Amino acid sequence: MGRNGYVVVIGGSNIDYFATPDKKLMLRESNPGKLRISCGGVGRNIAENLARLGEKVVFISAFGTDRHSQLLKKSCTDVGIDISHSLTVRGGNATSYISVTDDTGAMFVAVSDMELYNRITKQFIRRRMDIINGADMVCVDTNMDVSVIEYLTENCRSPMFCDPVSAPKAIKIRPFLGRLDTVKPNLGEAEVFLGVKIDDLEGIEYAARNMLSKGVRRLFISCGARGALCADKDGQYLVPPCRAEFINDNGAGDTGSAVIIKSLLDGRSVKQAAMLSQAASAFCVESELPVCRDLTMDMIERRAKENYEDFES
Repeated sequence: MGRNGYVVVIGGSNIDYFATPDKKLMLRESNPGKLRISCGGVGRNIAENLARLGEKVVFISAFGTDRHSQLLKKSCTDVGIDISHSLTVRGGNATSYISVTDDTGAMFVAVSDMELYNRITKQFIRRRMDIINGADMVCVDTNMDVSVIEYLTENCRSPMFCDPVSAPKAIKIRPFLGRLDTVKPNLGEAEVFLGVKIDDLEGIEYAARNMLSKGVRRLFISCGARGALCADKDGQYLVPPCRAEFINDNGAGDTGSAVIIKSLLDGRSVKQAAMLSQAASAFCVESELPVCRDLTMDMIERRAKENYEDFES
């Protein structure tokens, strides 16, 4: 794949609040536990991971002018992310995301307030199409209005990678799947695309065939404890997860998406990209932070070699 020098990420940047109970979660009760705040957002997390892995990143998002928005901007510029093409809404507040995990660290429920992204319009994106079309790859999440996603899929000439974010938001890209180069859904999001329940490996493989038949070029379906099913025109491969000492899964999917993007840009096969993605996600679930700040591709490759006999560096 030819390289022009940068990746564009279009998506969410928000303040994340994480709550983890000390013991088994009790519904409709005040649970003793730990509360944590960090900079997050699917798009922002992917952009930060890519920047830390050595890619030049242009991040297009929406920021307010409150204290949290300034913190979000600083989290980007501190790692060299270009946010000059983003929108700043005067008087606006940073978007936010609240996640409550169970006592094992796995997400139990989450609520997001992404109203600020309604200010990103087709007209706003149209004025940035030159920078978007010059990118080696464009990564988009689904926090924006469906009309913006439709415009992007119609007018973007660079390969497009999509992280659907969540099942409720995945419906936005269902009509436009055939225009996307690479998609990385989890099982719930894949069910939205198909409109049917996925119960077993046969269902996952059917989902992959169905999405490829719609025009998606490369596919990575996150399958939880099964790992990930990756697929392209040359075949399908189920890549098991890497061994990891689980702390929590916040940000693991975003880390995986960033490593897939970098791997594909570096000319890796979908199977290699999936292995590297699983290895990177293993590092992330072992950390309390949604982005592993000291992660390198050398570390990821070593872990992939340790876990997959057929991995080739």
